[in-house]
Amino acid sequence: MSETILEGLARVDSRGCITIPAKIRKALGLKSGEQVRIEAVTSTGTLIVHQQVTVDKEQAWFWTPDWQKGERAADEDIGAGRVTRMKSGSLLKEMETW
Repeated sequence: MSETILEGLARVDSRGCITIPAKIRKALGLKSGEQVRIEAVTSTGTLIVHQQVTVDKEQAWFWTPDWQKGERAADEDIGAGRVTRMKSGSLLKEMETW
C-alpha cells in the first residue's frame, strides 16, 4: 500500500492555536474536539501531529509496552500454528499441573 503525504499551510494565532487544514482533517477522520499529540523536532523545526486515542484507565494495562509485547508474541505463535486446542475441562486439568 502506498503512503499518501498531504501538505497544507496553517497559521499560528495569538493564542498559539493552529488550524489543521480541512483536507488533512478529512483524510485522517479528525473531528472537532478530538485530541492530537504534537511532537517538536527542534533541530529541524518540524512539528509532528499524531492522532490521539484516549483509553479508559481501567483498560490502560492492555496498552502497556510489556503487555503489547506479549500480545505480539501470542499472535506470532497463533500464526505459526504453535497452539493446542482443548475443551474447557481439559484446559482446567492442564492448568492444575502448572
